[in-house]
Amino acid sequence: MKPTDFAYRLSEYLGKHLPGRAGLSANTILSYRDTFLLLLRHCRDTIGIAPERITFAHITKELVEGFLDSLAHERGCSAKTVNQRLAAIHAFFRYLQTEAPEELFRCQQILAIGFIKTPRGSFVEHISLDAIQAILAQPDTESLKGRRDLTILALMFSCVFVPVLSVHDRTGTSICPTGKEGGYYPEVYRRTVGSGQINRLTDLYKILRTEQLQAYRRGHTSAYRP
Repeated sequence: MKPTDFAYRLSEYLGKHLPGRAGLSANTILSYRDTFLLLLRHCRDTIGIAPERITFAHITKELVEGFLDSLAHERGCSAKTVNQRLAAIHAFFRYLQTEAPEELFRCQQILAIGFIKTPRGSFVEHISLDAIQAILAQPDTESLKGRRDLTILALMFSCVFVPVLSVHDRTGTSICPTGKEGGYYPEVYRRTVGSGQINRLTDLYKILRTEQLQAYRRGHTSAYRP
């Protein structure tokens, strides 16, 4: 059986373009593949065309919109998931514009399908020192596991999480990342802007990091010492 135009272009796109010229990861390619797997099944179930017989003439704007609706209402996919599927379809037809210019109008129609608007969810823009202290107070420091958890949390806040934040209170105090040459981890300071716009930098976590690591090492060594 002679391959259809759609089958040829889709195989070239998934098998050669994405892993080769586009250089996408295996997981991303699998996600794109799954999108078209669902689209092919939708074509089979709604218009009665077997996957091996689908041509570009069957892939209309209305069919793609119906496919997206089925994802949301029949499969119960979230708006984010539907948008991800649409992004994969858009990417294919954007690629197709320069590979099959005779399908340019069809590509433009499908590329005109808009994404679902999703409400911007609430997220934490900053975390206060009181909140950090409350979290650090949770592990049971009487046990080795608790001291381990406290050490991990302390390192997380000082080396990973806090440096990307900028926390401002009413007095003009902020937590900001400051790098030191030769240091593997960024340093975390409290910057206080005083009179005359003088900045005072205080390392909030240097003592915490040192004490927690030393305490954990002492406890860990004594717990396993023969």
